Amino acid sequence: MNILGFKTIDDELDEEDHSLILSKVSNEIVNQIYPTTNTKEILNVISDKSLDQSLYCICKLESGGEMVYCGNKKCKFGQWFHLDCIGISEDEIPEGDWFCSEVCTKEFSSTKRGEKKQTVDKFRDMKKEYVEGLLWRGLNEIIRHDAIKENDGIRMIRHWKADLPDFYENNHPKYLIYAHRLLINVAGATSPRLREQLIWNRTVNVEGGARKNIPKDLHCEHLNRQYKENCRDAGGQLTPATIDRHSQMLGVGKMIEKVYQEQVVESHIKFKRHNTPDTDADVRHLTKNLQPLHLFKFQAGRSFNGFENLKTSKGVTFPRKFKERLIRHTNKIADRRELTADD
Repeated sequence: MNILGFKTIDDELDEEDHSLILSKVSNEIVNQIYPTTNTKEILNVISDKSLDQSLYCICKLESGGEMVYCGNKKCKFGQWFHLDCIGISEDEIPEGDWFCSEVCTKEFSSTKRGEKKQTVDKFRDMKKEYVEGLLWRGLNEIIRHDAIKENDGIRMIRHWKADLPDFYENNHPKYLIYAHRLLINVAGATSPRLREQLIWNRTVNVEGGARKNIPKDLHCEHLNRQYKENCRDAGGQLTPATIDRHSQMLGVGKMIEKVYQEQVVESHIKFKRHNTPDTDADVRHLTKNLQPLHLFKFQAGRSFNGFENLKTSKGVTFPRKFKERLIRHTNKIADRRELTADD
């Protein structure tokens, strides 16, 4: 509404091409909320061919297994540690922060004592930054679901690539490795046949028709739930033959039930089908309450309670270390498969 100059939600557009106006407004919204990054530092890291060989954990190896994160962000011993290397189990990891050594514990405690009380930055608008970040995440979710519905493999791979820095920045090493393996296989570390499967064989269309694809893992959850329901209906009469029969009927039984419902039951009993809900009233109510706040107009010194020191995501904090981590993962896969890793 601010971009179009509307005062109320009932204002109408001029007699112009509405699709063109929608395109212009969409571009302005994305340009306004797009996260900014330190491009100069990233370009310097990309052009730098040197590689720091310091690895995480005391073993200095990237072996598999569960890991634990040291709560001291300035940890000099690796920050990520294999549970087997430090001799503890998952049950022994304490709630909250865990520290690898007394040095990190003392350093973290001194940092905590030296922190200032949360105060609002007089030169920043925390409310505007918060809602812009929230809108950015929401739009990302919409386009991701849209790519899944259309089984647009190219777009889904792009989304994995966009998530790679987030996995690193938010300390998710397992997902970082998964994303890196997917991207490096798509880039040429596997056969052309497997590459095409990784790109295009990522969804399932159970019902048929356009824009009705769902993720494979979600489809597996549906089958698991259906199998459990079938076993529950069998009561205590569960034999190996019964279990085998129920497993073979997964999906087929649901389809037969749907055809029977549409062609037999509904021909005698009229059911009201679920239509798309009307959200006009909700949009009007939301607009009425949010418009007076002027959330997208800069007003220095504002903040939401609890977010006085809001840290908006600006990409990777340490791009050099991020590059080093990716190079190590790439070289490890290249050595295992006898490949040549290009810079």
